[in-house]
Amino acid sequence: MYQNIIGLAFKNISTVGDAVEMLENFDSLAKRPLVREYVHKKAADLVYKLFKEEIKEVEETFDGHDKAGKGPPPMPFSHPQYGGLAIWARSLIVRIDNAKTAIDSLYFIPEHPQAKDAFDAYNKLKISLDNFISTTCFTNWNDEINSLDSSHIDSKLDQSVLIRSENNDKELPASIASNPLFSR
Repeated sequence: MYQNIIGLAFKNISTVGDAVEMLENFDSLAKRPLVREYVHKKAADLVYKLFKEEIKEVEETFDGHDKAGKGPPPMPFSHPQYGGLAIWARSLIVRIDNAKTAIDSLYFIPEHPQAKDAFDAYNKLKISLDNFISTTCFTNWNDEINSLDSSHIDSKLDQSVLIRSENNDKELPASIASNPLFSR
């Protein structure tokens, strides 16, 4: 009966953190050796399965925008082109890091058979995302910066953005006139 309850409880779990928390709760309630063994074996299988699915989903998200020619991933309009890509890739790293942190808190589970495969997939994806940030994003940004005409940059920086009108007929509002930037 306890095993059926565990199976039903894990059907509605969608995140690795929630699954680890559920597993901790069932482990603290398990008193019989057979039930404890079931929790450590079968329920832990479900947790590692969720972890692998999370890694696979992040990998598909990353590869889908990288290889399928879909263009850049969805990001706010205010993000710069290469910085936005780096932020997007970093958010994927944070997502898998959070799942890994939750898995690392399974101190009461002895070495699980799926752990090595899951951690290898995690490390491979994290390295791939880090390389994307450090090589693709940074290199493309650096190439674009180097291709800009920087010979007259000082003269361009000396140009005023705001120019005061010589028309003295209208006075500035008091809130602006008191500002030293706008004093005559």
